[in-house]
Amino acid sequence: MAARWLARARSDLSIAGKLLADRANDEAWAAAFHGQQAAEKAIKAILTSTRTDFPKTHDLARLMDLLPANPPVPTSADDLEWLSYFGTAGRYVMDDVMAGSEPGWEDAAQAFRLAEEILDWARDEAERQG
Repeated sequence: MAARWLARARSDLSIAGKLLADRANDEAWAAAFHGQQAAEKAIKAILTSTRTDFPKTHDLARLMDLLPANPPVPTSADDLEWLSYFGTAGRYVMDDVMAGSEPGWEDAAQAFRLAEEILDWARDEAERQG
């Protein structure tokens, strides 16, 4: 099951990368969303491999806190919180998005970099756990 989570994470990261490369239309929100989803699924892969139950949430810091052995996290809690925002921003029309805080291309690029770090970490953790 963990391998399936990692495969889905790789797919989301690939989609984010393609959107970033094309920069077509106004789809920065979608690139940021897929970056967040890649990170979320990578973390859930490790939670699955450690047989840790997890809630339905987009809160990456909350998911990381559930890890039993607290392995070294590849990014800060602030970065996790920032990236978590894109799990809903753009996907749902909310007051803060309507007020002009929808993700831009710089946000999408940063979300991609953070997701890539988290996915690399998750792959390493999965290999370490065997």
